[in-house]
Amino acid sequence: MLGLFAGCGSGAEAAAGLLFEELRQDLGVMTSGEQREVRFAFEVQGAPVVIHRFEASCGCIELELLGEGGQRFDFGQQIPEGTRGELRALWDTSGFLGVRKSQLRLLGEGPGLPATLHFQGELEPWFEIEPAVVRFETAGSEQELSAEVVVRGPEPFRLLDILAGLAGVRVEGLPSAEPALEQRLRLVREAGMAEEGRRAGFVQLRTDQEYAATIPIEFTVESLVYTRPALKYLLREVVDGRVEVDPLELGAREGELELRDVQVEGVAGAAVKVETLEEGRRYALRLVLPPDLASGPVRGTIHLLLAHRNAGRESLLQREIQFFGLATSSTNSESQ
Repeated sequence: MLGLFAGCGSGAEAAAGLLFEELRQDLGVMTSGEQREVRFAFEVQGAPVVIHRFEASCGCIELELLGEGGQRFDFGQQIPEGTRGELRALWDTSGFLGVRKSQLRLLGEGPGLPATLHFQGELEPWFEIEPAVVRFETAGSEQELSAEVVVRGPEPFRLLDILAGLAGVRVEGLPSAEPALEQRLRLVREAGMAEEGRRAGFVQLRTDQEYAATIPIEFTVESLVYTRPALKYLLREVVDGRVEVDPLELGAREGELELRDVQVEGVAGAAVKVETLEEGRRYALRLVLPPDLASGPVRGTIHLLLAHRNAGRESLLQREIQFFGLATSSTNSESQ
């Protein structure tokens, strides 16, 4: 029998319980998108063990424990002393390039636990994406942006549909009409689909080949007129109508901004107090709720009518910000 390594422990403890033939594996050069089965031989010596669960350094691993005879050991099931078998992990490399390291940490009861297994591979692309990263220009949420993407492969292929998408990004040009070494499609950053701030992610496309095509995407939503937060205002706990979180900020990155009207919908007696932070440019909006607000969930909408003047032009804008919280009473709290 080959020498076996314990998951942890030393001395007598290291020679008992769950033991692995190796704790690290280098899988060499792989193609990104490949699903590779990784196997770790194990033996249980001296005392039984129970594996309750595992933790992985990424969410792309499936795992099973099999004895030499092919019997499967489920999580929570005792693995008897004297058992030999394999831990098999299915590693999905979609969306990664370069050296990719991963690990499995087995948690349970008995000697040798917890145990940590390491493996890595160098991932090379099957598809060539141009541009390598789709970076949309910085623009407001009201503006729609698009970019053309070219996907190339070492042999003819078709792009079929979307495996994984990114909120606020639409894919046009699917499915491909005919197999080819090069396929073109269009990515659209949709208007009104994302809050202010930077976004990064990827769109993954199913193909008629073994591998998926993964397109990295980055964009920043930054309107000339902004609110912080942009769409949802979280009040957390509201005691006797007091809103303790920071006020909303309303402002213009360029030009002048006038607040024409503010309305609150959804909570009777609610209002908004406006404080000028920078004349004609920035404002703080403080939500004022009635002190006798009934205990329970609070939700409503702040409606803003704005006039934005920039480069000699005036635009009327409407903004809606939803607020959420939980109302409680100090009187009720003291009586409990």
